[in-house]
Amino acid sequence: MKKTIIALSTAAMLSTGFSTYTQAASHTVQSGDTLSHLAKRYSVSVKDIKNWNNLNSDLIYVNQSLEVGGKSAAPAKASTSAKTYVVKSGDYLSKIGKAYGVSVSSLKSWNGLSSDIIHPGQKLKVSASGSAPVASAPAKTTTSAPSQGGTYTVVSGDTLSHIAKKHGVSVQQIKSNNGLSSDLIRVGQKLSISGKSTNTAKAAPAKQVTTKVASSSNDSVGVINEAKRHLGTPYVWGGSTPSGFDCSGFIYYVYKQAGMNVSRTSALGLWNETTRVSNPQPGDLVFFSNTYKAGISHVGIYLGNNEFIHSGNRGVEVTSLSNSYWKTKITGYTSY
Repeated sequence: MKKTIIALSTAAMLSTGFSTYTQAASHTVQSGDTLSHLAKRYSVSVKDIKNWNNLNSDLIYVNQSLEVGGKSAAPAKASTSAKTYVVKSGDYLSKIGKAYGVSVSSLKSWNGLSSDIIHPGQKLKVSASGSAPVASAPAKTTTSAPSQGGTYTVVSGDTLSHIAKKHGVSVQQIKSNNGLSSDLIRVGQKLSISGKSTNTAKAAPAKQVTTKVASSSNDSVGVINEAKRHLGTPYVWGGSTPSGFDCSGFIYYVYKQAGMNVSRTSALGLWNETTRVSNPQPGDLVFFSNTYKAGISHVGIYLGNNEFIHSGNRGVEVTSLSNSYWKTKITGYTSY
């Protein structure tokens, strides 16, 4: 009887340990979330969240999966069922396999995968039934094994600099391999990743690349989708809510809803706090001067195809940049 009680207690402890490990690891970003908000909610620091998720800025995206708690070591005791792991943004099979002490082929076999492609939020078996992983959950690292060839499918939150660093190649190599003329990539896009490791001092630093990128694919899609939701909303001087917008209030609301950290300011204020770009991408800002007053006085969101969306006198609408009035007022384009 004593042995039975000990066995049951041990099983309960293991069950509790696995429950804690699998339930308190991640958070899916909701509209309006910020890093400081999440840090306060989960009683951690902003710096910790950025470290755990390899973030080099405070920018997060709606539906992005973030690790928001420290990792508990997975128990090494054997169990009767296979263990699972929820894929995070930036994960790949070899990284997960290394952390759990299993091979990529085993992971593919246990999960019925025919390729190396995985997606954030996907649940993967990381052990066979009747065995347990011998390592802790994958820790966020700043380096990874260089890629010697193959393809990579872009996931939410990716940038060229992140992908280049992950696979040990340069941003320029990826752009050259895929015929890219800008740093804009799309979720679901397949990129050719080849060449030997270029993790040397000559590789383009991630910070420099970030300042060149007009907006990430996930960011621009979120901005444009949110902006178009408000077509027809009336113009209200000083307005920054769906009940009415002025031009800069519209930008503030849309960008915030898309998960971007922006301040509520005027068109001129936006011009001064953003970076000039000569090759605008969808989601960037387009500015106009000498409309209702001298100097920079109006701002909209560039949609591509020579169109922009803005809150004008007739409310939120899509307008052509070839419009006889607006084409004479264009001042330039900027990006956050």
